[in-house]
Amino acid sequence: MQWITVHAEHIGGRSEQQDRSIILHHPQQADYFVVLADGMGGHSGGALAAQAVIDTAQHMWHPPMTHPPAFLEDFCHQAHHSIQTVGQQHDIEPHSTCVALYLHQQQAHFTHLGDSRLYHLRKGQIEQRTRDHSLVQMLVDLGRITEAEMATHQDQSCLLRGLGGESPLEEEAIECLSAQAWIGDVFMLCSDGFWEQVQAKEVWGHVANMPAYNTAQLQKTANALVQRAAERGGTSGDNVSLVLCVLK
Repeated sequence: MQWITVHAEHIGGRSEQQDRSIILHHPQQADYFVVLADGMGGHSGGALAAQAVIDTAQHMWHPPMTHPPAFLEDFCHQAHHSIQTVGQQHDIEPHSTCVALYLHQQQAHFTHLGDSRLYHLRKGQIEQRTRDHSLVQMLVDLGRITEAEMATHQDQSCLLRGLGGESPLEEEAIECLSAQAWIGDVFMLCSDGFWEQVQAKEVWGHVANMPAYNTAQLQKTANALVQRAAERGGTSGDNVSLVLCVLK
């Protein structure tokens, strides 16, 4: 039993790639730490913010972690502080979304801020999906729009939570969830530039039809899905980022 993990990205219709992702792995402990960030801040501010999140992940990665939820919470606070430091250095106020996943054998722990998502897929069904910290997610929860309408809603970019900014990160803003993985399960992390264009069932269809679960084949699949999202987004489309983790 092992995890196969890959990530892919595309600049989309933007002039700069402000998404970042990383997969950190410790083979002796069979632990993985997967992070995806979508920066916001205009010019290069978003890229700086997202990179600060990734740099924080690399700095903190010293497995094994005895209590993954506490580690994820601390990671969010430190990433928030790192973005604030970058902002002060450049006299800007950048922000970033973040979705982070800690894998240990069959146990998964994850958290997020903003509208970058994690999907847990099993046998073609969505076991879990993180709930966006956004105005349109609130409208869905209130029954005013459907989930299918989220991607094209005029207020899709209005976020209610994220990393960065002048204010401290409130404790209640961080929610850590856990899940037990089965053989064949897929954890998908993605930016809004991906999920706005490609549905989770499309991803499952590609992964389920793979002739064999191996890194090269999964990477090819991830690249194709990211390319599809970029093509659908067109010349005005957002940056696209995707991470796939499959338990073999």
